[in-house]
Amino acid sequence: MSSTLDIRHTSVFTRNLEACQQPTTRIVVNQGGTRSSKTVSLVQLAIYLCLMEAGILISIVRETLPALTATVLRDFEEQLTTLGLFQVLDSHNKKDHLYTFPNGSQVEYFSIDDAQKIRGRKRDYLLANEANELRLDDWRQLIFRTSRVLFIDFNPSEEFHWIYDEVLPRPDCVFIQSTYLDNPFLPVSIMQEIRLLEAADPNYWRIYGLGERGAAGTTIFTHWQQVASVPPSAAHRRYGLDFGFNHPTSLVEVTETETARYWQQRLYQSHLTTPDLIEQLKVAVPNRREVIYADHARPEIIEDIRRAGFAIKEADKAVKAGIDEVKSKPLFVTADSVDLIKELRAYKWKTLRTGQILDEPVKLNDDAIDAGRYGTYSYALEHKVNTPIRHSQSFGAVRRR
Repeated sequence: MSSTLDIRHTSVFTRNLEACQQPTTRIVVNQGGTRSSKTVSLVQLAIYLCLMEAGILISIVRETLPALTATVLRDFEEQLTTLGLFQVLDSHNKKDHLYTFPNGSQVEYFSIDDAQKIRGRKRDYLLANEANELRLDDWRQLIFRTSRVLFIDFNPSEEFHWIYDEVLPRPDCVFIQSTYLDNPFLPVSIMQEIRLLEAADPNYWRIYGLGERGAAGTTIFTHWQQVASVPPSAAHRRYGLDFGFNHPTSLVEVTETETARYWQQRLYQSHLTTPDLIEQLKVAVPNRREVIYADHARPEIIEDIRRAGFAIKEADKAVKAGIDEVKSKPLFVTADSVDLIKELRAYKWKTLRTGQILDEPVKLNDDAIDAGRYGTYSYALEHKVNTPIRHSQSFGAVRRR
């Protein structure tokens, strides 16, 4: 096989392969920082195992299907293409979310909100991407139906989690910790960005630079939940727009009911010129009378968008006041807002080396959050609908999806 299959891999792939070949291994936990290659390595391993053994089934799972298809499934398809296998694998059953290899081995992918899949047929191997998103009961259902080895990967952004309590202490669990230094294929520019975390915030550096467990109490937004879609009763539609080029340009739709607020990601894309952005807005904002609150750092782009017929205004960019306004109502984020959800989970207060938590967010990976804040706070100021911040917020009968 080595003469026909050339996998350009990191040491993370090798360590996972060696771990699963040990007869005593039941679970392999991949805890790592950003860009450490842990997810790509597990995708490569899934392909390798399918090619080496006929007739096996590997399941790839994540909390929601939009998140899965935008991340790990994309990596899977890219690796197939890189290995020259994608054209051979023409039996992608998109309805059943299933890839079939020529030797009969299969890779299926599904989200944990698919109860039929969670409690469905048995598999040989499991890959749980961003496993810290899963509930303990979800994990138990998955492990009961996996006959051989389970692999999980995650960024350790939470200090306390069932992974640490229920999985790592097991004698049949292999722990693999990785960082960006384990990935020799990273561009220098990305490595430099990651190293900036050390000076920006020790807790961020600990999690995303060193791949170590984060400190509790630093997550800014903890009052939000995912929903499948925005309810028809939500009104007052407007948008927040954060400009970028190397960083993504982000557009978030904001709506509200009397008791809740809804965010939906409409655009998250880098390297957009102003003409490109205007074309994107024509699709994302079909009603040009609905207001867009935009980053006032780029007045020339705002004017170009205004001349294209959109109702665009300069946003109030007050950070702390804007965060307080976002916290003033329960926040629901649509499941297809993949990048926005990723940012919300990682959005932290800045922490000093002494352990003191500052009243200031870490200014990293916040492009969509900034857009959502613009659309929330600027509208509240303009319409004077600020509500007092309460010590506790209730989600009522809304169930987790």
